[in-house]
Order: sequence, then structure tokens, then C-alpha cells
Amino acid sequence: MGSIMWILKFIFLWLPLSGLIISHVKAKDDFEKSSLPSVQQFTEKRREGVVQVTLTPVYGYHSMSYQRQEQKMQKPSGEETSQVASITSAEQSLKNLSLEKENDFPNFSYLKASVTPHQQTVSKEGGRLEVGGLAMVIPQDAVQDNTEIRIQKAPEAIIPPAFVTPLTPIYEITPHKKRFADWVELSFDIPQNAGPVGLFVQKDDDQDRFLQKWTVIEPDYVTADKAVFQVKGFSFPFVGNIGIGRPVPLQSGQAPLYHPSYRIVKPGLNYRAVCESAGCQSLTDFVIIPRGFDKFTPNVEVDEGNLKCPHCANVFQDYESIQQLILYESDGVISYRLDQNPKPPVRKEPFSAQNGRFVLFGEATASDKYSSFSIEARPAMANPSPKKGAVFQLDAQGNPIGSEFDLGADGAFGHVKLLIGKFYNGHYQGGYESGFSEADFEGCVGVALSEKGFKWKVTEDEAEFLRELPEYHVAWIISGYVNLIKNKSFVQQVHRVYQSGQKGLMLWEDNDSASNTHTVEVLREIFGITVGGNDPGNKKMCPAVTTDNPLTFLKNHPMAQGIESLYEGVTISYPQQALPPEIKVFGRSSAGRPNIMYVDERPGKDSQGNPVTLGRIVIDCGFTKLFKDCWDSAGTARYVKNATCWLSGMPEED
Repeated sequence: MGSIMWILKFIFLWLPLSGLIISHVKAKDDFEKSSLPSVQQFTEKRREGVVQVTLTPVYGYHSMSYQRQEQKMQKPSGEETSQVASITSAEQSLKNLSLEKENDFPNFSYLKASVTPHQQTVSKEGGRLEVGGLAMVIPQDAVQDNTEIRIQKAPEAIIPPAFVTPLTPIYEITPHKKRFADWVELSFDIPQNAGPVGLFVQKDDDQDRFLQKWTVIEPDYVTADKAVFQVKGFSFPFVGNIGIGRPVPLQSGQAPLYHPSYRIVKPGLNYRAVCESAGCQSLTDFVIIPRGFDKFTPNVEVDEGNLKCPHCANVFQDYESIQQLILYESDGVISYRLDQNPKPPVRKEPFSAQNGRFVLFGEATASDKYSSFSIEARPAMANPSPKKGAVFQLDAQGNPIGSEFDLGADGAFGHVKLLIGKFYNGHYQGGYESGFSEADFEGCVGVALSEKGFKWKVTEDEAEFLRELPEYHVAWIISGYVNLIKNKSFVQQVHRVYQSGQKGLMLWEDNDSASNTHTVEVLREIFGITVGGNDPGNKKMCPAVTTDNPLTFLKNHPMAQGIESLYEGVTISYPQQALPPEIKVFGRSSAGRPNIMYVDERPGKDSQGNPVTLGRIVIDCGFTKLFKDCWDSAGTARYVKNATCWLSGMPEED
């Protein structure tokens, strides 16, 4: 028994780690095209008898472990059984590892498979849809209204990214751009011995198709013939192999799936390229060139000699050697202008490659299509979503303790400039409210914003605010019924800057707001509504799937991450007109009226009539939560940080 277990450990753990097995059977190609071990069967001699052992590989994204099943066969019959079993097992391992992937998947036949369309109405109770090779499970409360879900084969115009082996058809799931309130499970049938797989998702977006943008999501788990994923949004998904690796810590019992060092992506921007040096062992194959975090212009990178083969150090001379852009553990934006007449506006395409995801861009390598093209890659801005069943410590208000539960990661927003127009300073007729001086504000709100890295500035001067506003990414406006607008063009200037696109705006108001306050007039200008009134508050809101009831807030919105209890404010105003469809309710006060609202990104036009993406907006009708005496109330600091992170335009997780 001891000898056979030693042999098995040697085969399944030590040899893959050292690379000796694979180098023995396939040294030339650095194992990239090696197939992975299939189901292993052998016998072990036990005191109680001979046992048939079956090892079934279970693949993670870049690692592998085995599920073990045992079946008693017969009583012991001598040493011969274990010796033969160990030899057979070793030979079978070598045989499996020597198989080449292209022999298993010679073409894209999976893309050609027929898919019978299926359509089903799903209510808030959830449901399950199945078509050939795909099962979709929608949990309760993932949708709030009856929703028609349709699964069919994607049109031929949707093509997989280059250098990826599809293992399923590309499906189309409608309605497009639907974001579910909870995680939806997608289970795909995949061929046995498929190896490490990912879910490739492309949104129904002209810009995504033009740039050949695909997001690659790691599986929740994989069995011998199924891959299961958790997602919140999708349009065109399929499962496929990708021949790149990433450095990941291995858990006990896992064997690494080998990738050579020159084919490992690292956080930030990575170029997939072909080395044309005759002496390079990777000739006719590809390498990964990690570039990290910064702003990059690919053609300039080549001209300045910044791109070198990680295997042979050859300097790339030809921009066309770049095959693909790969982003990993990074958020950012691609900015480009097409080479056309008349000169078109600069287009921006944000990306989010976090929580182990990749984002691929293929068309970005066609340099002759662009008059300008750049990539800004920054460290991932979002904290990982809390794991279900995780155990953590709570504060006195019931909220998890620790900045890792915030929406945004500490220090990740150093690129975001935040301008705060604090036009209510605590003064009112006949007195002064303590706890809202500029010093108090900076000592509470400012400290929280600094944790995330925001470059923030607060001013109580209108002229200074308007002068600097165009240079900032996000703006807050805090106003009340005492300090009214002085500059007659204030509202128009704010609206014009917001219309320029990609600008976040947080509008704060409180009780008894009146005409000519900054927030009221900006709301009137942009949406044709105002806020006013005075509802008593001082209570806590709780998370809910909908905000139909008083004292609830949307638990599935990004702003709610890590919040189980949220203070509504002392005195609260509310909308004076019916809300337009673009304004959604995030929170409802103890009086049953909307007290926190939001507007998501949406298409619009700038002051010249050019198409732009209008930024996000948050409207809060209870700024008393920002006072020094209220700052430690339930969830306030986290809510302020989450809202500002969201307003910065950080991508939402699909």
C-alpha cells in the first residue's frame, strides 16, 4: 500500500510540478498543446480487500484536482495486483498527457451545432430554461417583473475571438443588456477532457463588436462534461479554451496546468504577439508581453522599442506583430479615433477585468483603421464581491467591519478627481448648525474619500467651483434653503459640463428646499423635477429586492455593497413631481417617499449635438447624514464611498 501511494503522489503531484512528465512526451512545444489527464482507474490492495479506484479530473480555471471514488472488488490476492496497477496508471498518465489538443478539437464544429430556440416567461419566483447544451437557472427575485427570456443560436456576425477554441455554440440570450438582480447560473455541456475553460461573453453593442471585445469569466466549477458559471448579465456567451496562463496560488491537492513563463499574463495590459526572430524557440507561436499599469499607445510602444520578446529579448519592429490586447486584474478605458473624413469624435470603451477575469480586444491591432488609439490600464477598482456564507465581524449597526467590504478598493481611485461644491455651510436664519463647517466636513467625509484615493477638493465659493468643474471627473453639489444661487449662469454651466459626457454628479439636498437652491435648479434643468418638503427621519433603512416599502434600499445595486443598515438622515425632502423613467429609486424613507435616487449611464448629446455617454447621477434628499454628529450612523461612510466610486464610472460586474 505504501509503495503504490508513493508512486501515485509522484505521478500526480511532483512530476507535473517539475514538468518532467510533459517534457518527456512533448518538449518542443512547452506543453501548450498537451491534452490533460482523463479519468484514471487502477486498483489498490487494502486489508479488507482489493479496491477499484476511479480518479475523475475536476478543472479549475488554471488548476486541476481529482474526485476519488472507490469500489470494493475482491479479497487480497498478493503483491502482483498493486504492482501491475501502479505501472498501468503511470503509463496511462503519460499516454493522456501526450495527446495533442488539436487532435481532439480539429475544427470549430461546436459552433456549427444546431440550437433549437426556446422562450419562456420568468417571474420574480425564478425559473429554469434549457436548450441543447445549455441550462439557465434564474433564482428568486432576480427579476422583478415578468420577463421574456429567449435562448437561441447567435447570428453568424458574432464570431469568437481569434486564438480561442470554442467548445460550445455561441448562444444569444435576450433581452439584451438585461442585468439581473442576483447571480444567474449557466451550465454548459462540454466535451470530456476539455481542459481549463472560460465563459466568453460579448455584449450586444456595436463598439464591442467593432473592437472584438470579449470578457472571459472563470467557472464556478467544472465536472467531466459540464462547466457552470455565475453571471448577472450576458448577450452572446460560449465556452472555450484559451491558451494563456496566469499566476495563481494553488490549494492543497491541486496540480498546476503548465504554461511557459513567456505565456503568462500579469495584472494590467498584456500584448499577445508573434516573435519573428529566427532563433527564438517561440517562432511561429505566440508570446505574452506584460506591460502593467499606465497609459499606452501601441504603435508608439513599437516605435520606441518598448516591446521585447520575453523569451529571446528580440525587440519588436512591426506593429502588426501584435495579435491581441489582454487585460487582467485591471480597469480602464480604450480611447480611439477612426481614420476618417470628416474627423469623427474620440470614442471611449471602458473595460473591467477583475476577480480573475480577462478582457480581450482583437480589432485593436489594426493600426491602419485609427488616427489615434490608446489604452489606460489601472489597478482593478472594485473589491471582490463577498462570498456567500462568508463569516465576518459586524459593527453595532449590523454592517460588516473592514474596508474590503466597500464597493471600491482602497487607493484604487487616484486617477479620479472629485470637486465638492459645499454651498450649505451650516448657517441658517437666527443661528448656526454645528457639525457642518468645512473643517468638520473634511475631517469626516474627506477622510473617507481619501481612503479610496480620490483627488478631492471642497469649496464653498461658486466662482471657484464653476471655474474648476470642467477639469474634474465627479462633482458633488450640496445645497440648502439658506444659501441660494448667486451666479445666474450656474445651472447652465453645470449642465453644459455634464453634457460633455462621462461626468458623474451627486446632488445633495435636505428639508424645506426652495426655488433657486443649487440642487433644485440643476434637477429642474436636467430632468424637469424638483425636491422639497420636510419628512422627519432618524431611522434606518434595510436592504430589499425592491423599494416598494418604507425604509428599504436596493440590496443588489453596487452602491449597497457591504451595507445591511443605512441611516436615512434627520430631516428629508422628497420629489415634488412624478419621476421620469431614467430616475430610479434606490432608497425609500420612513415616510414611504423616495429619498435616494440614481440615474445610470445613458446615451445623450453634448452642447454641439455630438453623441456622448452621459454620466451617472445620485440624488440624496437627506444631507444631514453628512453632519459630524451623524457621520457614525448606520452605513453612512460606506454609502458615501460606494456612491462616489460608482459615480466615477467604474464598470459593474456581469
